[in-house]
Amino acid sequence: ALAAARAWVPGARGARARPSNARWLRRAAPAAVDGVEEPTDGSWNAPEKVASEMIRSLPGSSTADRKVLLVGKGMLRRKSKMVKPERIKLEKAQEVAEELVRVLRGPKLPGRDFKGGFLTAPQLGTPSRLIVLEDPAAGVDKLSSEERVQQGREQPFNLKAIFNPRLKPASDVTSVSWEKDKSVPGYRALVKRPASVQVKGLDPEGREVDYVASGQEARWIQQAVDVLDGILFTDRCIMRSLRHLDARDDPLPPDCPPLGVQSADNTGPQLSEEELVAKAEQGGSRGLFGGLPSLPIFGQPSALLAGSLLLRLKAKEVEDFGSSE
Repeated sequence: ALAAARAWVPGARGARARPSNARWLRRAAPAAVDGVEEPTDGSWNAPEKVASEMIRSLPGSSTADRKVLLVGKGMLRRKSKMVKPERIKLEKAQEVAEELVRVLRGPKLPGRDFKGGFLTAPQLGTPSRLIVLEDPAAGVDKLSSEERVQQGREQPFNLKAIFNPRLKPASDVTSVSWEKDKSVPGYRALVKRPASVQVKGLDPEGREVDYVASGQEARWIQQAVDVLDGILFTDRCIMRSLRHLDARDDPLPPDCPPLGVQSADNTGPQLSEEELVAKAEQGGSRGLFGGLPSLPIFGQPSALLAGSLLLRLKAKEVEDFGSSE
């Protein structure tokens, strides 16, 4: 017993060399029940490092968080690399995960609430298969009951971080909903995806992730894994639904599917022919300054924004160019 104790005392005469930190941590970890750890859903409590955050916030700080890459950058069109399991708990991988969470949530400002979303390592310039996502109560509570059902956001979920995520549809049911992306700012579009998926991977503690995600969580995870494969939502979207966010309230073209879970009895145009004509006659969205008068200081904001219904309807032929109509 004495010899065993001396074996671990630093500097003791005759003591054996102590294992590396990584091996020591693995030996000290508590054994799982019956030798098998229960899979997790990727939930993670990202550590808060107040002092580090203060340094990062200083102007010109070399430790400032990176900016999200915008569409057009080569990194967003390449397939990301798998993260070796033995590297997940190392400092570098943990720092990337923590940075993703900070950038996803954005700055902590008075009156500003984080409303949920996802972010991937490639979007910050790291070509690794790592995603984070979160849908806090602050985002869900502001939705109407109809919007919650339509978007699949009836319940919020805590922060999740998943390394090397793998997906498989959990059912044949599909859903159509709006998607947007920090790498494609200012636009959104409808995308049809499986309504639920089985998710597998590893969490930041190196534990196995295995669960079924549904609703908005399933959509964000699928969108995030697409980014890991070099695919953006604009590659999968129903292109005629693509619109500028300032035109979000304009009606959809008649050939776009309705939002929500798809079934045989909820397809077809959402507006009648008369409603389409009436909406088209109202014009369309021209952005923030579209309602301003034509003044030299502002110019004339004449172009309709993408998403305006008038841009998606077939124009009528002019039969009499002398007519005032």
